[in-house]
Amino acid sequence: MQSTVRGRPRSAEADRAITDAVLGLLAEVPFADITMAGVAARAGVSTATLYRRYASKEALVVDAIDAEVDRDDPPDTGTLDGDLRSFLRRAVSRMSDTRRGVFLALSGELARHPLLAAEVRERLTKPATERVRVMIERAVARKEIPPVADMDLAIAVIIGPLHYRMVVTGEPLTSRVADRLAALAMRALGCPSA
Repeated sequence: MQSTVRGRPRSAEADRAITDAVLGLLAEVPFADITMAGVAARAGVSTATLYRRYASKEALVVDAIDAEVDRDDPPDTGTLDGDLRSFLRRAVSRMSDTRRGVFLALSGELARHPLLAAEVRERLTKPATERVRVMIERAVARKEIPPVADMDLAIAVIIGPLHYRMVVTGEPLTSRVADRLAALAMRALGCPSA
């Protein structure tokens, strides 16, 4: 929900400073304590700059997180196993300690802030689930797996364990975990060779 840019072109340097400021604040304070003025001060820009770019604090925060999210096309290795391993390895590699702290902070805020939750679902969750959907649909078309009766549940089986480890158990997210999860997902989706 980024606002329309008016006037002179946006500065990439200011964009990066704003993103860094938001991510830094998210790791330090609750979402409710983040203000446009606080972000502007930390980023070294004016509040007018923020209000020209963003319609709300929610849009500002989600835009900053969105800048850190994987936007690559779904992997296409020729097999579902290869696609899942590639997708999940990319996901865990992007969960550095800093990003993990930001995502943990954000997860705790979603139930309390419906506008933020709506932005997160639309801008962050939906693109990730669509990439998984594409991989599954390709696998069905290749007859690697049978047709999936409940696509949303199948996607949750693949993505959900990463969130569970990150938010609930705090266990490490590694490439080995990604590979094991891919193998489990293959069995859950009914792949005969899994």
